[in-house]
Amino acid sequence: MLPDVSINAIEGLARVVGPRLPRLAAMVRENMKSAGVYSPRVIDDYYFQVARHLSNAIRVFKNRGRPEFLQNLARDQVDLDSSLDTLRSMKSQGRGALLAPAHAVNFLLTAARVNHEVPIRVFLRWSSDVRRLRLKQQWCEACGLAVLLEPGGTVSATTRAEMCVDAIKGGEILLITPDVAQRRDEGVGVELLGRTAYLPTGAAAIAMLAEAPMVPLFSRLEETRQVMYATEPITVPMLSRNEGGRPAALKGAMQQWATGFEAYLRTSPAAWFLWGDSRWTRVFRGDPEYASSKAGA
Repeated sequence: MLPDVSINAIEGLARVVGPRLPRLAAMVRENMKSAGVYSPRVIDDYYFQVARHLSNAIRVFKNRGRPEFLQNLARDQVDLDSSLDTLRSMKSQGRGALLAPAHAVNFLLTAARVNHEVPIRVFLRWSSDVRRLRLKQQWCEACGLAVLLEPGGTVSATTRAEMCVDAIKGGEILLITPDVAQRRDEGVGVELLGRTAYLPTGAAAIAMLAEAPMVPLFSRLEETRQVMYATEPITVPMLSRNEGGRPAALKGAMQQWATGFEAYLRTSPAAWFLWGDSRWTRVFRGDPEYASSKAGA
């Protein structure tokens, strides 16, 4: 129910206040310094984008039922690089794919912008926080994004994977975000920003089972606009036991994704949303549960 002028004021206030929040701003700065990407300009650009992200969350909920407004909002702020022609070609041929984006700032609006050109489906991880999960689903649907909701309860991991594989084999482009920091006993180790971090293997495993490419998706900033771009599709092979089998195939695929992810962070650090994420903070601080030096990998 907020008038547009109030939403605009919230966005402007967030740009000013964000870099001055004692704990969060300090955490973001230290994480960027640890990653080797910090500068005062990057911090300013980051909070400009975060303020936009937060105000757009309000705009999306306010304008549910007005798809043209939301399409125009996405077009005003997000562009698509010609590299997304790869996805367009797959879709036109009826081929499915695993779309693997990082959490770009404004990530649901960037996903909505891609969806305008190439229909995609977003995989939503289950959460025991019912209210939070419902809000995520409503936000996706308000942006015109189809959702594949991970079932909760006692449903097996195999059943969850089969849902995703069936969607891809049915010609859908399924979006799963791999940049969720894991504990070392839960993820696969990849070289990233001078350390070993641990990422989930789910996206690579589903691409392998579906015999479909995993397409990394990142963004760069041009002035205040985000430009979404895809890098080379990753093939996740079925390796023999002598070649290292499934673990080696998943590790190799995730390392390829992480290499593109690192290039993205180094060239457009202000475009990544998760600088203040608690798990990634543990990675950047060298928590041995979440990260190790290359020598200790």
